[in-house]
Amino acid sequence: MQGVSNKMSLRKIGFLLLLVPCLFYGAWQAYSYYAAEQRVAQYNELILEKAHSGDENAQAELASWYISGYGRAQNLAKGIELYQKAAKKGSSLAIRSLGLLYQNGTGVEKDIDHAIKLFTLAAKDGDGISLNYLGDLYYTGNSVIEQNFTQAHEYYELAAEKGSLIRLVKLAGMYENGIGCTVNLSKAFQYYNLAAYLADSLEAQVRISVIILKQNPQINLSIASNNAADKQYNLALQYHKGEGTKQDVDLAITLYQEAASRGSILAQITVADLYFDGHEVPQSFSEAQRYYHLAAGTNNPYALYRLALMYQDGIGVESNILKAKWYFFKALKHRQYWREVV
Repeated sequence: MQGVSNKMSLRKIGFLLLLVPCLFYGAWQAYSYYAAEQRVAQYNELILEKAHSGDENAQAELASWYISGYGRAQNLAKGIELYQKAAKKGSSLAIRSLGLLYQNGTGVEKDIDHAIKLFTLAAKDGDGISLNYLGDLYYTGNSVIEQNFTQAHEYYELAAEKGSLIRLVKLAGMYENGIGCTVNLSKAFQYYNLAAYLADSLEAQVRISVIILKQNPQINLSIASNNAADKQYNLALQYHKGEGTKQDVDLAITLYQEAASRGSILAQITVADLYFDGHEVPQSFSEAQRYYHLAAGTNNPYALYRLALMYQDGIGVESNILKAKWYFFKALKHRQYWREVV
């Protein structure tokens, strides 16, 4: 009986040893949540106090609360009024935010021309985000300004120099593909790296794999294709860009497809992108998916990521969140290899 009693006592002690840390962790979590709520409440009170005293930056932030309905009933008129007050005092945030409202017609009549003027005004004060918004307008074109990739590139570059991270991936893509600028893989790699590590962009992290293959087609690992296919891809690229020969996009696409069938990862990704975008070939999401699948078979993180997006958004396939998560997981898992290659 004494032995049984001792065993019971040991079990109780073991249970208590497990219970005490759990209770402590739960109490710490509750306190952390309470402390965080208190800090948010204090910050909100400070913003209200500063806004009422006439601080333009606080007024601009309070305006955003009214526009979004954060912590109070949504009131577009009140938000716009506060933005206008802050803008008159020179708040770049308020000027830029008013520009967005006019661009989208939120609470005001849509006026792209006025939005451009506001973005330009904020950009002159060094607002990098406004530079990106101007870049977006030129990148897509609209009823006021014609599409101009060169101008868009210049604005994105200026924004990056100001430290704005929100369009780094797009800027890198422009350098990679020669959109509005000459192809510069070193610059593309530089901006993808910045986006990957400063903005934690998954797309940038997996896109780095493509840059590495473009810069090092001789890589002969499980993710690389054979030399004959790589040579055919390089030939296709020359015809596509008109480098060292007369530009012939149709021939380039044929060569890309042949290289892809021979196992060139770069060719498979290029053809998939072409079909997905539909600029130089008839758009076909099913063909894009097929070629992404070929590249994904070698665990290329970019191809895995693109498939994840297609399944997530139901592009060319029936939306399947479980499949999307699985492809996202694989893309994250295999991106580490590319960091080691770098």
